[in-house]
Amino acid sequence: TSLNKIEDLDKKLTILQQEVKRSQLKAKRAAKRALVSKFFTEALAEHDKNPHRAIDLYTKVINIDNLNADAYNNRGVLYKQVGHMEEALNDYNKAIELNSNDADVFNNRGNIYKELGDTKKALENYNKAIELDPNYIDAYYNLGSILEYLKQDEAALAVFKQIILRKPDDYESVYKAAVLSKKVGEVEKAKMYLTLIPTD
Repeated sequence: TSLNKIEDLDKKLTILQQEVKRSQLKAKRAAKRALVSKFFTEALAEHDKNPHRAIDLYTKVINIDNLNADAYNNRGVLYKQVGHMEEALNDYNKAIELNSNDADVFNNRGNIYKELGDTKKALENYNKAIELDPNYIDAYYNLGSILEYLKQDEAALAVFKQIILRKPDDYESVYKAAVLSKKVGEVEKAKMYLTLIPTD
C-alpha cells in the first residue's frame, strides 16, 4: 500500500509537471502574440512618418512569426516606398506563398512589376487581384491604366466602365472613359461621360 501511494504520487506529480509545461507553453505563445501585436501596431503608426523604422519593426514581427503574411505585405509596401523594388517583390512573393487569397498583395505585386517594366506580369497580378475581389477599384484602375499605356484603348475603356458600374462617382475613371471613348471613335459617349463629372 505504501508502494501504491508512492505510485499515485508519482502519477500526480507527472500530471502536474505536464500541466506546468502546458501552462508555460501557453504563456510563451501569449507573450509571442503580444510582442508581434506590439511591433505590428508600432509599425503601422510609423508607415508615413518613418518608413525605415516601420520596415525594422515588420522585420522584428517576421523574426518572431515568419508565417505572418500581413507583415510581409506591409513591409513590401514600405520597401517600394523607399525604392527597394527587389526586396518589395520578395516580400510580396512570400506573402502570396503564405496567403494566396489576398487581393491586396496581388495588386501590390502588380505595381512592382509595372515599376520594373514587366507589363505582362503586372497585368497577370491585377487580373488575379480582381478575380479574388471583383469590386477592387484600385486593381481595376491599375489594370485600366496599364492597358491604356499599352495602347489597348478598347480593353482599357472596358475596365474603366467596370469601375464606373461599381463606383459612379469615381470621376477620374469617368474622365478616363471619356478620353478613351473619344480615342476609339465614340465621340457621343465621350460627351456623355463628361456630363457625369460635376463642374463645381
